[in-house]
Amino acid sequence: MPLAFHKNNSGHTRVFPRHVRWMMALYGGAWWFITPFLMLVFKILGQKDPAWLEFTGHHTTDRPDGTVIWIHGASLGELRSALPLMRHLKAYNPNIHLLITGCNSPAVRTIGPHVPKGSFVFLWPLDAPLFVKRFLDHWKPHTVCFLECELWPCLLDTLNKKHIPFFNINFFTDAKSIAYYRMLGSFFPSLLSRSSGIWMSCADSVYQSGVRNGLIRSPLMPSLKYGFTPFSKQKSCVLPDLSQRIFWLVSCTTQDEEALIFNTHKQLQQRYPHLLLIWALRHPASPAFLRLLNHSGQIYSFRSKKPEMDKTCTIYLVDTLGELDAFYSQAPFVIMGNSFTKKGEGHNVLEPIAQGCLPIVGPFMPVNQHVVDDFLSVGAIVQTQALALTGVVDGFLQDPMRARQMVQNGMAKLSEKKAELQSFLDQLMPEICPPSPYHASLKTPETIG
Repeated sequence: MPLAFHKNNSGHTRVFPRHVRWMMALYGGAWWFITPFLMLVFKILGQKDPAWLEFTGHHTTDRPDGTVIWIHGASLGELRSALPLMRHLKAYNPNIHLLITGCNSPAVRTIGPHVPKGSFVFLWPLDAPLFVKRFLDHWKPHTVCFLECELWPCLLDTLNKKHIPFFNINFFTDAKSIAYYRMLGSFFPSLLSRSSGIWMSCADSVYQSGVRNGLIRSPLMPSLKYGFTPFSKQKSCVLPDLSQRIFWLVSCTTQDEEALIFNTHKQLQQRYPHLLLIWALRHPASPAFLRLLNHSGQIYSFRSKKPEMDKTCTIYLVDTLGELDAFYSQAPFVIMGNSFTKKGEGHNVLEPIAQGCLPIVGPFMPVNQHVVDDFLSVGAIVQTQALALTGVVDGFLQDPMRARQMVQNGMAKLSEKKAELQSFLDQLMPEICPPSPYHASLKTPETIG
């Protein structure tokens, strides 16, 4: 175990190096300078929606008696991947209370119905000293679990001062972030050195360096994403009738990929005149995207405005949240965006695999390439260049059963990885959660699902 602030030999909080203290002072001072302005803005916004005040660490919900474990993830994807961790914690000790926070309202609203019963779900406190202190003084968490790469200096510093243990689970840093961190020298390594446990699921340069320095646990953990569980929703009330249409599905593209998808669709329409493109958007349609739509010659409709679909529709745009799983379950394959340009980071390929849908991704998957490699090894995913996309899609439109057969291999691999994650979480529980007096053995159906 790395030297943790609450378990060091002296029994006292270790002091940051001098240059780190200076940087913390500058960072915290900047937040103190803008805090009065932020307080005013959030007070005004909070008159219409009290949830805005959660960014300031203000909560009217009383803290429950007993142990509170705080789990924080930036986005819906991270929070969703943490559902197995949440279920494991509740199975290990049903008496604990889970505090779940995210960085944006859509993520918090969407994840809320799916967390264990009785959990508290809120927006996180911005990384200002006042907001962080107010939040921690109110909730007094026993343990904090950060998902992936949540490095907030004021928050980590305050946890250190309050002797609250924190863990970094599924920790990840991309090349761009590493470049920024290196500019600050040992600033972030000093903050992370106070962590009670850092686990990574891919053996990159950060992992190797962290293991050598005693910051990162040497056994690689199975990615939390392997515990993916589809959101429950009635398919009949979600999907339009696709039984009589030839279609292809695209999800989570970026603005840089929009022209690629339009051009691919036009090329495919030369062979399939009545081809339908179902396009699940990652962000609200921008003015530039709308102009592209209006000049494309396509007949399109937005799901949020018109859930039913005309027979003449050639592009059906899914701009709603929480419904993508249902579309995956109906499609033999999906093109997953944010992976066909150099700016790409990729998305969670396990979501379609769990629904029996073959993922097709581009060459740029830095966040999830280790997961992609696991499934490439069993022929359960397709990774291709942008120039070859039309030919790949055409091949699966001609033979959709080939996609179904390939994804069966993926579902078998996913079951194997879920079992590995189950074993890892079993070993993790005693470290991050106090046991229940009536603790019983964990069971896979109750936890990973």
